[in-house]
Amino acid sequence: GITGVDLAECMAGFDKDGDGKITLEEWKANLSDRTKALMATKLDARGLIAGVPPELEGEVKAAAHLVDVARIFSQFDADKGGSLSAAELGNALAALGITGVDLAECMAGFDKDGDGKITLEEWKANLSDRTKALMATKLDARGLIAGVPPELEGEVKAAAHLVDVARIFSQFDADKGGSLSAAELGNALAALGITGVDL
Repeated sequence: GITGVDLAECMAGFDKDGDGKITLEEWKANLSDRTKALMATKLDARGLIAGVPPELEGEVKAAAHLVDVARIFSQFDADKGGSLSAAELGNALAALGITGVDLAECMAGFDKDGDGKITLEEWKANLSDRTKALMATKLDARGLIAGVPPELEGEVKAAAHLVDVARIFSQFDADKGGSLSAAELGNALAALGITGVDL
C-alpha cells in the first residue's frame, strides 16, 4: 500500500472548493492513475473495494448474480476450442478450490451428450447456485476467477480500466450526502491500504 499520507493534505488535494467535503466531480478530477490502478487491485465481485465493513459503505449489493458464467467458461477454455475438456474442467475445479471430487463423475455431470466435452450450454445448464456463489467469492477485477495462471486462461484482460470511480465514490459516501467527509476519505484510504494517515 501507500504509506505516510497526511489526511489533511489529502483532503485539501481533493476538496478544491474548500467546503470540507469531496464531491463526485472533485473525486473524479483528482484521482491519480496510480490510485486508480491501486483501486483495481482491491476490487471485489461487485466492482467495489473489498473488505469495507458494510456500515461504512454507501452501496451494498449481493455479488452472486454478477457472475458471468460465459466469461468464466471462456477463461477456462484455454485452447479456445469452444468447449471444456476434462483437463480444462480440472483446472477450473482447482482454481475454484474444489477438491475431493471425482473428475470423471464431475465431467459426466456436465457433459450431458457424452461427447467428452462440455459446451457453454452444458456449462450454463448444469452449474449449481452453490457453485455460482463460490465463483462470486473468487472473482477478480476483470470478473474472472482470480489466481488462474495466464497460460491456463482463454481470456486475459487488463483490469485498471474497469475501475468505476463513481461506484467506488458511492461506496465510501456512507451518509449518501453526495460528498466525502474527512472521515469518509479516511475510511477510503484505509480500505485501499494507504497507511500512515494522521486521522
